[in-house]
Amino acid sequence: MMVKRFLMSDEQFNIYLAGFVDGEGCMSAGKSERGNGTTYYCRLVISNTNKDILDYIRTKLGAGSISLYAEKKGWKPSYSYAVSQNEASEALRRIYPYLKIKWRQAEILLEIMDSMCYGSKGVPSDVISCRDILISELHELNKRGL
Repeated sequence: MMVKRFLMSDEQFNIYLAGFVDGEGCMSAGKSERGNGTTYYCRLVISNTNKDILDYIRTKLGAGSISLYAEKKGWKPSYSYAVSQNEASEALRRIYPYLKIKWRQAEILLEIMDSMCYGSKGVPSDVISCRDILISELHELNKRGL
């Protein structure tokens, strides 16, 4: 159900989403080692008990998925909205100018995602080292709760 008060211009939405991400969002990145190489991922997740606002965010961004995050007896259900890779990059580029708290996490994710343009040519070792340093910095920022 789309609530009328959620309707806003694109700029208003970007500002609103930045505040929402600063308060309720989590930006993460990592890598997984597989038999044929290393795969990197970047993700933006927003959790909330109001599924309608998460549906609105998904509709406005045109990407992502919503899942039931947690159900605890006596608590409202909690939902998570998630976007990864290119969709996360597009969302972060929209809100980056308005972030007040998690701007460095957004910078890190965007830098990692901007380095994912090598395809099957192979990724230079200096780019891999840079990604690993950025992921470590992101993990440290997230540990502090920022």
